Amino acid sequence: MLFEEASTSQKEPVSIEIQTQAHDDTEAWRFAVLSCDPKSNRNKISQTLVNDVLHASIQRYDKEAVSGGHDRKDEEEIDGFVDLTWNFEINNKRIYNTRFFVTSSKYPPYDAVLGKKDAKHVGML
Repeated sequence: MLFEEASTSQKEPVSIEIQTQAHDDTEAWRFAVLSCDPKSNRNKISQTLVNDVLHASIQRYDKEAVSGGHDRKDEEEIDGFVDLTWNFEINNKRIYNTRFFVTSSKYPPYDAVLGKKDAKHVGML
């Protein structure tokens, strides 16, 4: 069975690989758990994952200017965003580029979460 067929209604968290730079500036891939939130319009990622595992730079943004991407269901505080390249561990031939908003909470109960639109796009909903 093809991955796309198996995952069309998937709501369970899955293992993914996220591209990052190693200390010697070579390409490296790190594992994380990805879930989805069909009630949210925003992709979110743990600050701890971004800082301590991926060592990625968080891009700051003007919170007032991004109000169009904010809805009342997404009240969690955001520090900025990261644009990440990633793939599903079980299907690493398909690569995705996604913007994730980095939570202010250092230890949220997730690694990364896709909002409804991107979850549908990658076949998680």
